[in-house]
Amino acid sequence: LFSGSKNINWFFVSIVIGVGVEILFSFFHWADYDFPTYVGTVTTDVYTDTINTIYGVTGSYLEAIEVKRLFQSGMVNSAVVSQAFAIHPLFELRCAEGSFHIILSNIVYYRFASCIFSEREKEKRYITVLITILVNYMWAASWNSSVYLLGRSYQGKTVAATILMPLIIIGIMMVKQKNRRGWLYLFLVSMSGAGISPSSMILVPIALGIWLLSYLISKRRFLKKMWWKAILVLMPSGLILCIWLLVYALLGAKIPI
Repeated sequence: LFSGSKNINWFFVSIVIGVGVEILFSFFHWADYDFPTYVGTVTTDVYTDTINTIYGVTGSYLEAIEVKRLFQSGMVNSAVVSQAFAIHPLFELRCAEGSFHIILSNIVYYRFASCIFSEREKEKRYITVLITILVNYMWAASWNSSVYLLGRSYQGKTVAATILMPLIIIGIMMVKQKNRRGWLYLFLVSMSGAGISPSSMILVPIALGIWLLSYLISKRRFLKKMWWKAILVLMPSGLILCIWLLVYALLGAKIPI
């Protein structure tokens, strides 16, 4: 990674510094109205050894469980990690988990650049990542993916907007480039989206479905039995979405405890 021209080394160092500033920015970013809910819920689940039983903001027992929370595994995963490693939920969410999401998102950006530029054009890959870092700095002023990355890095919405959506684009590019791993790539993204948050549970199958349908129609691959790959890719996230909609339709938005 550090071999090659001095320019590449300086680009890499600049990226490390840029990502570090993003992480520091996320630590001192404002705490919005969702912050007490996330941190309070995870903290309450850890120290009461319960899941979706006590409202983390007030400490009162829930009279009903929202259906969306039954499929919102992100905070449950955070509580499990906090308890397993004896880490305070505030540190786990705001520092450890948030930092990991920021680092992972930048790795995804580099992977995206790798689909465009060859190994000989590594400098352009680094420049692409630096541009995305600058865009996130300058664009974190309204409700968009940059705000979630730098201000709500610990939330499942951030994973959906800044990691899973770019990964879908990368998978599409791999398929377009006739890379055999492209379909497997999209299948793994579909599996990941099913267990992170309601946002990814809805966005991932819709985004995949729109692209796969347009791809099959434009390439006329229905006659070449390409459709089964599209079905397999959509199956993990699509199945969870259908189950969630079915539960919502049968039981309503809240289930009494």
